Amino acid sequence: MSLINFTVTLILLSLSGLSPSQAVTLSDKEFESERTRAVEIARAGQYDQGLVILRSLLNQTTNQYPLQRDIVIITSWKKDCPAALALYEPIRTHTNQEAYLIGPVGRCLYEVGEEQEAIRILQAGIIQWPDDEELKEILANITAVPEPEPEPPFTSTANIEASLGANQSDQGNKEWFFETRYNRRYRANFLYYARFLTVRADDPQFETGDLNRVGVGGRYDFLDNWAVTQDFSFDVKRSSEGGSTTTLFYTLPPLWSFDISYASFAEDLPLRAKAQLIDSDRASASAGFHTDDYLWEWSASFSLYDFSDGNNRNAFFTSGSYAYVLKDEREQRISLELYRTTNTELNTVYFSPEKDLTLTVTHILDIVYDSRFKRHADHFYVYLGNYIQKGYDTKGIWGLRFAQDYDFDDINAFSFSVAYDNRVYDGARENEYSFYLSYKRNL
Repeated sequence: MSLINFTVTLILLSLSGLSPSQAVTLSDKEFESERTRAVEIARAGQYDQGLVILRSLLNQTTNQYPLQRDIVIITSWKKDCPAALALYEPIRTHTNQEAYLIGPVGRCLYEVGEEQEAIRILQAGIIQWPDDEELKEILANITAVPEPEPEPPFTSTANIEASLGANQSDQGNKEWFFETRYNRRYRANFLYYARFLTVRADDPQFETGDLNRVGVGGRYDFLDNWAVTQDFSFDVKRSSEGGSTTTLFYTLPPLWSFDISYASFAEDLPLRAKAQLIDSDRASASAGFHTDDYLWEWSASFSLYDFSDGNNRNAFFTSGSYAYVLKDEREQRISLELYRTTNTELNTVYFSPEKDLTLTVTHILDIVYDSRFKRHADHFYVYLGNYIQKGYDTKGIWGLRFAQDYDFDDINAFSFSVAYDNRVYDGARENEYSFYLSYKRNL
């Protein structure tokens, strides 16, 4: 039977529903010719096509070892070592195994972490095939002690960052902020910085709430997975408003991260509180998790505030997201978020609900463009949700945000965002608008 007739026969059998073993029997010469052809196809890089032919031949012979051997080898060529080792199990005890089978099996055992078994099977193979140089090379590669790579000379790096933002409600005052920061890495595991933050409001009655803070601090990485940052800051106009913030970080590579922090002067207070010279300390903790491929992400944080007016605020936030499209140039993600606060003092000059809960679902679209810049990405956010406040009816909320990131080159980067939020406070609906600009330059 010629190869053409054999191929035509297989096609007709597939249409008729009969298996090859039911209707055709190959001669030894034809069988060996087909097996050789399958291996050559696989050697050309068409692994799956070669495997299809070999598996079809399994029903044509009682001597299945050559086919099983070739299937194991080709599967290892695909770099699918777990599958190759599973296919090897039925012929593991076969005598007189070829060197060209032992080599790929030994390499795969090493790849899946079975180093001692890999060494054992390779050493046994060399005893059986003492002149096979490939087996000796594979064994030498997996038993060689790698020479430590010399550490590149450390060079100090620095950058400056500046950001500007504003937010305004149709029921309230516009608030501006500007922050600039200088960072410099002094050692491979130590970075120090200096920063300046100013916060302003349009309405003169909030002038006493303006912030004009200068801060200095550093970050020290130790014990591989641990890091600590220490920040000291003070207000350039009010000497009594000094502060210290200490944060401890722990990472559990590659999936988990944790931190705990304490700030003696919290800078993220409501504008109306700052205008009345009300301050607070803050204790917080957070955790984050993502799968290896970032398909799933989760984070949570908890904060405690002790306001100087006697109010104690607890705030909890958690978010979980799933990327139903995850490509290099485009990502689409659905995120579920929950934010809950409680306050002990209700009659305050700032918004202080006894209990409230915000539930939202957000759709996020990220697009990375092939542009003349090193990197250009756009981000689109749309969210819908419910706001639940004790003593008031539950009401729906929604919002939009658009952001762009530009890495012009290795030195300059710029980003901006604009947002609209339809929110509810004490049963009253408010429309909020905000924007944010950021520039970074490596020195």
